[in-house]
Amino acid sequence: MRIHKSYIFGFFVVLLLASSFGCATPFKPISAPGGFEEERLAADRYEVFFQGNGYTSMRRAQDFALLRAAVLCEREGFEFFVLTDQDSWESVRRTYTPEDEIEVRSVERKGSAPQVQSISGDASEENVSRKPRVRLFVQFFTEPPEGNQQVFRSVEVQAQISQQYGIDLD
Repeated sequence: MRIHKSYIFGFFVVLLLASSFGCATPFKPISAPGGFEEERLAADRYEVFFQGNGYTSMRRAQDFALLRAAVLCEREGFEFFVLTDQDSWESVRRTYTPEDEIEVRSVERKGSAPQVQSISGDASEENVSRKPRVRLFVQFFTEPPEGNQQVFRSVEVQAQISQQYGIDLD
């Protein structure tokens, strides 16, 4: 059996188009596919959370959480911020055909093992979806604080990350 080159070319075009339909979570308030949210803890402290979808890398989720912290810092009238605590993990969902599922939440912490939430059934075909989650605790300052922690300047973080991902913050 002979396969024409035009069929092979057409197959790769369809494959390329199909793969382009998946989009990473944009920088926006949280909704069904993901996004950011925050909680004000004090006049100069926030908890920032970013949830990505299955097409979002952990790096992108971390960048977007940091970008949201920078936007909040400027909005609250501060120029600098530090991370007082941070946590990142992936929600991993494994689906098997026909209807069997295994869900695992693995936490990226030193020495921590994955935590199995639920397990059921046998499987023949596995589909894996990983959704990154990032939580930052930030403190804002008008002047750079002293100490050994990394200090971020709000306008620099906004410029760098928004340019890297093509985000219009206006």
